[in-house]
Amino acid sequence: MKNQKKIFLVIVNLLFSISLFANKMSFDEAIERLKNNDPKMVRLSIYSNYFIAEYVYQIVKALKVNKTLINLDLSWNHIGDEVAGELAKALKENKTLEKLRLSGSFIGDVAAIEIAKALKENKTLTSLDLGLNHIGDDGAKEFAEALKVNKTLTELDFFENDIGTEGAQAIADALKINKSLTDLNLGYNKIKDQGAQAIVDALKINTTLIQLNLYDYKIQDISILDKIDFYLTRNKKIKKALDIVDEFEFNCKEDFSCVNND
Repeated sequence: MKNQKKIFLVIVNLLFSISLFANKMSFDEAIERLKNNDPKMVRLSIYSNYFIAEYVYQIVKALKVNKTLINLDLSWNHIGDEVAGELAKALKENKTLEKLRLSGSFIGDVAAIEIAKALKENKTLTSLDLGLNHIGDDGAKEFAEALKVNKTLTELDFFENDIGTEGAQAIADALKINKSLTDLNLGYNKIKDQGAQAIVDALKINTTLIQLNLYDYKIQDISILDKIDFYLTRNKKIKKALDIVDEFEFNCKEDFSCVNND
């Protein structure tokens, strides 16, 4: 790639901006604003720019020092092993990023494993989109290990990857332990009845997952999907009840309406 400056479209939603239109800037400017912790740059998208992988790498490196960005979309870029490795390092150090989209970014098991390992240390990310990639059982197994210790991730998207029975079973084992994940997308992978049944068994224990997409033409026993719906409905009722309790306790603290004066 030539060293000349390349201008591309960076979509930045500014925290205090009235306009909803995209802002155009150079890559150099975007990186500088990240490094300088521009308080107005809280969302950044470099969606679909395959030809600028070198600059994507620089954006990822800037995450290590950035303290303002909360939402980053790198979808439809060529995230190779090198960029993924740098991203993993950034996720271990970054303390503000909450949402990360990496869909359609040619991420396979090697890159997925590095990102999953970072989640064992990251304490701020709540949403991770890895849909439309090439993650198989090895990558899923590493994410399962991460889910056993991660306490902040609530949304995880593996839509249309290559996860099979072994990966599904590993994730199921993690769901028996994890208490933070509420939304999991495993639709259109390679999960068959045995893997789906493992998830059913996990949901007998897990009471926090309320959204699960497991739609896949490879699952032959439709009753498995019915059982999943049953447990998800139960979990939603549990969440609703807990929300009512939390609201009641909050109101008590605010106006002391439940203080016993006897």
